[in-house]
Amino acid sequence: MHPGDTILVMSSISQIAARDHVSKAAVSKAVKKMFEKIPDAPVERGSQGQVVRI
Repeated sequence: MHPGDTILVMSSISQIAARDHVSKAAVSKAVKKMFEKIPDAPVERGSQGQVVRI
């Protein structure tokens, strides 16, 4: 690693929902809104374009 490098810690929708004690649907809705505001946010997508980790 070099100074200034960024380390991303990515989590699944399920992990975030469990951590925050909310439904997966609530997290998915929040993620969708986030991508509307920040379209270049780091995300890992599955083979069908679904969000795997954010």
